[in-house]
Amino acid sequence: MLFDAYSASAELVSLYKKDWQEFDAFVFENLHFMNDNGFVSIEDGFPVGFMSWDPRQLPNMNWSYN
Repeated sequence: MLFDAYSASAELVSLYKKDWQEFDAFVFENLHFMNDNGFVSIEDGFPVGFMSWDPRQLPNMNWSYN
């Protein structure tokens, strides 16, 4: 979805493509991660957007998503 959303900006895609792919790989290997770190926006019963983040980089956190 990110590739599609930013397809009009080749510069942004080239800057972030590797990060997006790495995060996607992590999420697919750790699907339980999205229970607490991902949200889907719904309108009229249809998904229209999403948000996720990676809390493993936050200070003083002991994340065990390995």
